Amino acid sequence: AAIERELETARQIQRGLIPEKRGFSGLDVAIAFEPCKWVGGDYVDAVLMADGRVLFAVADVCGKGLQAALISSSLHTMVRATVDNGRPLVDLVQRLNRHLCSYLPMHSFVTMVCVALDLATGELECVNAGHPPGIIGTPDGKIRFLQTAVNPALGMLEVPLMSETTVLRPGEVAVLYTDGLSELKNANKELLGVDEFAAGFGRICAMSTGAHMTELADRLNVMLDAFRGDQLPEDD
Repeated sequence: AAIERELETARQIQRGLIPEKRGFSGLDVAIAFEPCKWVGGDYVDAVLMADGRVLFAVADVCGKGLQAALISSSLHTMVRATVDNGRPLVDLVQRLNRHLCSYLPMHSFVTMVCVALDLATGELECVNAGHPPGIIGTPDGKIRFLQTAVNPALGMLEVPLMSETTVLRPGEVAVLYTDGLSELKNANKELLGVDEFAAGFGRICAMSTGAHMTELADRLNVMLDAFRGDQLPEDD
């Protein structure tokens, strides 16, 4: 009972770190997090940067449970402590990488995608470190992928990281996620996969033109639940 109380407290603390579901001056945002155990190793954040852009970050710590939750909490602390120092996005992620390389045990790593969005111009900068690609959906259902397979996961090697720049146009929707979605399994133990997830997301964007992100997120959950059926989630 004592252990369960501690785990429940840890769960409440971790949920308290999830940013509020709010917009940033004309930007509509929806955020969801669901650990498969008491606490999880996924990390999500949305915070203003010193240059006025909005930083969106999603990360997935190797492993599950308490050990992964400890690392994800340190990511939250590092991002919040460095996001207002005015450094470029690549520098911020490289600082995270150096920090993780200094203490993560062997064979442990963190995949992460960080996106900095300029609300005035729609310019979007992306740094993806070994993470599933972010996806942009258009009102007509087309999709395009953000940077992927360019940088290694964090905590493995201290190497220069590269970013990609594109534009998020009015009416378009960007989604960042962890492989808990793309590697969701159905009753036949088949994986959903990034391509099928992206195609479903595109269809939802086409049928959700003008809808708030909470409604789009609800439709995304319905799609995922329909694929999963009665299978319990195996990942955060």
